[in-house]
Amino acid sequence: MNWTYLQLVRTDGSIYGTGDGVCTTECGQTLHLKGSGSAAGPDENGSIPMRVINHYHTNSEKFADLNGVALVGEYDVKPDGTTAMKLWH
Repeated sequence: MNWTYLQLVRTDGSIYGTGDGVCTTECGQTLHLKGSGSAAGPDENGSIPMRVINHYHTNSEKFADLNGVALVGEYDVKPDGTTAMKLWH
């Protein structure tokens, strides 16, 4: 995935981010993405638990069900830089 992302840390320590991306699936289909998220700031373990909303669009028939819907989810960033994401339709 290629992603252009801007993140702001506000004076109260909360975080807001927004970006645009494009990815190619394992089966060679292209998905475009616009997303945003926010977090209260790092938790007691130093992780940043972002809560996100993503909007995908594609010309792929296989993934056409992603067009016109928003996926909400969790995007957690660990102190070592690893991430985990869960999205719900």
